[in-house]
Amino acid sequence: MTPASTCVHEPGPGDCPTPACYRRLPCPGADEAWGLGKYTVDKAEARFIGALVSDLKYATHDQDTSRMLAQLSEQIGRFLAMKGQNRFDGCAVVPGSRDTELSIMVSVARALHAAGWVGKQETLIKTGQVPRMKSLARSARAGAVADKYAVGATSALPDCARILVLDDIYDSGATLSEAVAAVRRAAPQSQVVAITAVYRYDPRGD
Repeated sequence: MTPASTCVHEPGPGDCPTPACYRRLPCPGADEAWGLGKYTVDKAEARFIGALVSDLKYATHDQDTSRMLAQLSEQIGRFLAMKGQNRFDGCAVVPGSRDTELSIMVSVARALHAAGWVGKQETLIKTGQVPRMKSLARSARAGAVADKYAVGATSALPDCARILVLDDIYDSGATLSEAVAAVRRAAPQSQVVAITAVYRYDPRGD
């Protein structure tokens, strides 16, 4: 995590209770960007929301998937309420490199819509091949995703005053930053808040 990041803890019992442990993330173009679940690299340990997303990716039963999606959506809604956020006119979902990643965040966007947190929900379009970030050096990731996302030609996002950008994992920040840039190109006057369900934390530094 870069030095520009600030770990903020809200008062609460125990060790970083959900959703009280989160991190403000550096993300050019976003008015605010937050990571909600810590993944500690040296322990290979995902905590709270981070563990929930990890479990969702490998869920084998529809019942478990539905339950965990509801929990994840509820936690994101609780976080938005805790930060005093108002309803977003639109929600842009960052497409994942695998179908399971896409379906997780699309389902979360739908649940947030049903709960009244967001209006129109859309998935950003991939305009080129997006490689798996794990296969690249961290320094090469920004270039690999540059101009790889766009808002659709018939999108309603340019008409939205407040837009929520949703992604599953924040590692180097390259994907989320490029997704926000795509939204900014389409809606330059809108307020843009980005949330990722999991953020990478390495106490040893990068």
